[in-house]
Amino acid sequence: GHAISVVDIPSGEKHLVSRSPSAFGPPSWSFDGKWLAYGNTVEVQGKASLMIATRNGSQPESVALVPERIALEWSPTQPLLAIATTSFVGNPLFEEIRLFDVATGNIQTLIEDNLAAFFWSPDGARILYAKRHLDREYWTWVVVDIRSGKSIPVVNFIPSRAQILVFRYFDQYALSHRLWSPDSQFFTFSGNVGANLDPAQGFRNPFVYVVPVSENTIPQQLSDGHMAFWSPQ
Repeated sequence: GHAISVVDIPSGEKHLVSRSPSAFGPPSWSFDGKWLAYGNTVEVQGKASLMIATRNGSQPESVALVPERIALEWSPTQPLLAIATTSFVGNPLFEEIRLFDVATGNIQTLIEDNLAAFFWSPDGARILYAKRHLDREYWTWVVVDIRSGKSIPVVNFIPSRAQILVFRYFDQYALSHRLWSPDSQFFTFSGNVGANLDPAQGFRNPFVYVVPVSENTIPQQLSDGHMAFWSPQ
């Protein structure tokens, strides 16, 4: 069956954390390596327990009951965990993002929207997410300020095929591949922008863009390309 374990590399010692993980992506460590977050199945149908444990998986504590399918991303600067949830395990989109503060134990809803993926800014002040319009062909990049909760629609776009693949496994890519610039002022993506957006065009002839983080901004088209990531430095 499925399980979560922590392996100590020097000794090879393995510590079993859970024999009943819920439907979620990679287990996630906090920025300082002190906390480990994961989902655990519970007897309540369609629900999971959000678990917070110490760095080696010991002393696990259930901090919230959440929908069964979740995606987890820690803030890069503080012990603040973003949890994307959906009520339907097979749904490719998430319906909301909640924030859990380890210091206070508080959990609150930050975003209620149809989103495919989200990414913390390197300074931990904002979250970028890809909004999927259910009644339109195009998507929208949206930035949310963590302190105020204010959302800013940045640009409408059609993603490339490779960009959609990143969305599908975004909680894994977020650990190693950056869409944000190191100074948290820009982000990059691949696809198409502009009037009369056509999904087929975005798939066949995608371009790489750099986008300033401001409302209704004008993206800078760099070149043709299916995917792009930013240097961490």
